[in-house]
Amino acid sequence: MKTIDKAVDAADRFQRRRAWLAFPAAVWKKFQDDQAGRLAALISYYGFAAIFPLLLLLVTVLNITLKNNPTLHHDLLNSALAQYPVIGQQINSNLHSLPGTGVPFAIGIIFLLLAARGVAGACRRPAVPASRGRCCTAWRWCSWLASACW
Repeated sequence: MKTIDKAVDAADRFQRRRAWLAFPAAVWKKFQDDQAGRLAALISYYGFAAIFPLLLLLVTVLNITLKNNPTLHHDLLNSALAQYPVIGQQINSNLHSLPGTGVPFAIGIIFLLLAARGVAGACRRPAVPASRGRCCTAWRWCSWLASACW
């Protein structure tokens, strides 16, 4: 174990003497201390989870507003679903069973707010300093607005 400690100490002394190497090492250390990888995974997870309620809202609004214009309805759906190469065709083939009422709209709003709240919570965590346990007033207001009374 002493040889490993000596090697780590030697590498640490080497990088401290060279600024071009010390800066990336400090950035990497700060990245690990802030758990940035975990937070990035949370933000991407909740962001991905928000895509499907957004699609549900899009389809419901199009069903309600474009009842009398089926060609525009079809064109808009095809252009939106073409952005999802694997599942876009499957979603498009199952859209005929979705009613154009307010129930899917309400479900989409609820799940979209839950996913947005998750993103806001994951974004809020790095702003709260560990030493104080609270954040600045401006960030508190922004996170409050984003997460609807976190």
